[in-house]
Amino acid sequence: QPRIEAYQPLWSILWVMAAGGLLALLLATTGTTVLARVISRRVGRYTEQVHAIAEGDYERPWPESKIREFDALADDLGRMSSAIREREQDLARSEARYRSVIDNAPLVIFQFDAEGRLSLNEGKALDRIGLLPVQALGLSLFELYRAYPEVCANARRAIAGETVHFLSQLGEAAFETCFTPVPSADARVQVIGVAVDVTQRIRAEEGLRQANL
Repeated sequence: QPRIEAYQPLWSILWVMAAGGLLALLLATTGTTVLARVISRRVGRYTEQVHAIAEGDYERPWPESKIREFDALADDLGRMSSAIREREQDLARSEARYRSVIDNAPLVIFQFDAEGRLSLNEGKALDRIGLLPVQALGLSLFELYRAYPEVCANARRAIAGETVHFLSQLGEAAFETCFTPVPSADARVQVIGVAVDVTQRIRAEEGLRQANL
């Protein structure tokens, strides 16, 4: 038998195997591409959902999926969305309470750094010293109150890390003030101050003392 005829069945088998392998590879590549596109679309929908949460849309329904991992991801993200919404609601309520106190109570809340520069300055009692809430922002407490050395001295003590309580007379108004150093993420010195207008109480106490003389 000629060699070509003898090897003809083997060559046929090899060609069939090569064609089968090529077809399997083509099918696997096509299936992988389709699966990748399906997963990509699903991931894209979840990305859109996360972006909606970042924009404050917490009511948008989550996409449904028959894949267990995607369902677990949706549950986790749903809980995260609910937690963020609850925190925002708590923050809004806290801000409303803070605003109610600031707008109605006779006090001033302020914050300054190691140089005395004010980054917060607001409160109803600012009227007593002739300042507007934003008028002093960015200015130095040491410049604003240079005529009141006890205020500057206590501010320096607070910058050094000491919590300070003191009574001061600013013009015709009297204030009970507390300076409290607070830690910051960048290790810079920050001091929170709360000054309560006690002018009426001081006048009443002085009136009682005068009456008892």
